[in-house]
Amino acid sequence: MNRKILILLILILSLGGFLRVFRIGKESIWFDEFATYEKVSALTFNIMLERMRKDETAPPLYFALLYAWGKLGRGLIWLRLFSALAGILALYFFYLLAREILDKHSSLFATFLLAISPYHVWYSQEMRMYVLLAFFTIISSLYCWKWFKSGKRLFAGLYIFFTLCGLYTHYHFLLILLAQNLFIFFERKRIKSWMKMQILVLLAFFPWVFFLWKDLFYPGNSWIPALNVLTPFFIFSAYTLGIHPFVPVVLAWLTLLVAFVVLFKVGEEIISKPRLVSLEGIRFISVLFALPIVTALVISLFKPIISEGKRYLIISLPFFYLILAYGVSRLR
Repeated sequence: MNRKILILLILILSLGGFLRVFRIGKESIWFDEFATYEKVSALTFNIMLERMRKDETAPPLYFALLYAWGKLGRGLIWLRLFSALAGILALYFFYLLAREILDKHSSLFATFLLAISPYHVWYSQEMRMYVLLAFFTIISSLYCWKWFKSGKRLFAGLYIFFTLCGLYTHYHFLLILLAQNLFIFFERKRIKSWMKMQILVLLAFFPWVFFLWKDLFYPGNSWIPALNVLTPFFIFSAYTLGIHPFVPVVLAWLTLLVAFVVLFKVGEEIISKPRLVSLEGIRFISVLFALPIVTALVISLFKPIISEGKRYLIISLPFFYLILAYGVSRLR
């Protein structure tokens, strides 16, 4: 990494860090955050787990980590800082992922987009597991790609570890796992080794499968709104402008239009012109961006799983920015 790139990266990471801690205590605590606070404030770890299993439909890793974090400090701001830290670290690993697939300038631009993303900043200041889910999505995908390109055992081990972290953070990580599997099987490369890795992941996650099955039928999810024709628009609107209700509808539509123009340009470049990155890399980020969203939309036809704010689909956000950055680079 040359000096100029390093300085720009440091500036981008500094900006992203500032945005994630600036006025982090401004928003009052809301219902889900209060529920989280109540759990991690338990006197013992076992009591915390009992409270979590009583009214949460999520695996325990986030709560276990936040419980440990809570032993080092007190208060709402301190607990929210855990999410801010995860959001800041996510920026660095996102750059590493981008640099594996894109050129150096597009990688910096993609990292800049994530750094200033209102959507990512919002959840980096919330005492919930969503930004941690995005963090593990990025790292799992980074080592998935590095293993795919090299076949090294080190990368396979790191992939398994961080994939399990993602699975034990939130069930929606299963959509990323599905996308990773589809990509590997489509490429038909190192499939036997990949299957062994997936078996290890399945065995390590198996102790929680009973709770997963139970949570699938948890009646508390009835508050999630049913799918409608505008749901895809609200997903991409959240990706581009965040979830703030004061964003004008016209601005949301215009921003979305620009995003789709760039996405169309990416498709055109894939088909007709020489590429600055490998076709494998484009397929990788495209599958990890599109498949979780499409799968969630299809499932929601039968059982709604896309909440307001579309926070569960934060897993596709990093790949959205990778595609946008690549598309913008090809507009030059």
